[in-house]
Amino acid sequence: MKQEGTQQQGTPVRKYKTPAEEAESKSRVHHPKLPAALEQELQEDLRKRILLSSNTLPSICFFTFLNTYQCLNAIEMSADASMIAAGFSDSVIKLWDLKRDSHKIFPDRNGPRKASAVGDVANTTTSTAGASTANGATKKSPTDYHLLQGHFGPVYGLSFTPDHQFLFSASEDTTVRLWSTEYKKNLVAYKGHNHPVWDVSCSPLGHYFATASHDRTARLWSTDNIFPLRIFAGHLSDVDCVKFHPNCNYIATGSSDKSLRLWEVNTGECVRIFTGHFGGVNTLAISPDGRVLASGGEDKNVILWDIGSGKKIKTLQGHKKTIWSLDFSAEGSVLASGSADNTICLWDINKARSGSTLNLNLQADNPSLLKLNNNTNNKESSTSIGDMLAMFATKKTPVCSVKFTRRNLLLAAGSFQGQSG
Repeated sequence: MKQEGTQQQGTPVRKYKTPAEEAESKSRVHHPKLPAALEQELQEDLRKRILLSSNTLPSICFFTFLNTYQCLNAIEMSADASMIAAGFSDSVIKLWDLKRDSHKIFPDRNGPRKASAVGDVANTTTSTAGASTANGATKKSPTDYHLLQGHFGPVYGLSFTPDHQFLFSASEDTTVRLWSTEYKKNLVAYKGHNHPVWDVSCSPLGHYFATASHDRTARLWSTDNIFPLRIFAGHLSDVDCVKFHPNCNYIATGSSDKSLRLWEVNTGECVRIFTGHFGGVNTLAISPDGRVLASGGEDKNVILWDIGSGKKIKTLQGHKKTIWSLDFSAEGSVLASGSADNTICLWDINKARSGSTLNLNLQADNPSLLKLNNNTNNKESSTSIGDMLAMFATKKTPVCSVKFTRRNLLLAAGSFQGQSG
């Protein structure tokens, strides 16, 4: 009789691991076990994931924030597209429940309006204030939000936990706060930085989070301890962004000193330094396989780095203004970038990586090519069209945030700027 969970010969059947399970098995940092409900949700998302390629581009859902009066500093969207949070200069956080209002946000059940390359992105308009009725009373909009108050300064960074039950926020008041998205209450205030905190990033497995600050340090925290576990010092200027490696063993940081650093969580030591930007680094992304680090910033370039060797893979050129956000697709084949030039660019990562590998192999076979490649390194490693799959433009909305869901829907958001000049 055949036993359940085994092959006929008695060899156990190998269970396919979700990305979270794979990260947990490779992590050298202790993490509490993921909730069963989240594991089930991850498996469901894995089954329904759409594989992207040069011929299969993602659908894009764009959220336009109105009436923000240039006070919107940070936007964060949950990985399951159920929530979106925004941090403002008046120290408040606004939280929208997209799952609750999905029938109002997406009234056309036949599908969203299609977006064409270098055209308008199909968008959903989100107002930060209720509409007024004829008698002057305030009427709640279909996408009504919850107001989270507790900070005493502008909010610059936001990050959801993997199960989107909690939200981290970073502020100019030097604190990081943990909020319950279910009860809409502040649970903990973490204090340790001496200057404004610019960014916060939650671990892919939860429990731990990292912060970046004006005090030139990044710090590692756990949710059950109000003081930092590690202090990562070495940057020469503000640490503007921070990102966890998928295996949770490393943390990447980007700084106004134009460099990136990779830190080992267990020891707190810097194991990689990446230099090549000509301006401050605003945003980071790490591929799901943990091999490629992408960075973007004030020099308008997206640079791909090989984490293993510490070398630059390629510079991707196409944006005309500062780059504010980067994110890899769930399988890592596509990179999305959002910029102040009102555009979203999609990049073919497989093509960029294969081209770099080919160049390295040619150099190994023929060392005489090395000098030529070094002399033309900037031209060879830069591209404006070759690795760009598509460009999508909004009318007058800079793209502040881009994020792939676990099923490869691309979410993007920005604040409408209206008439210029």
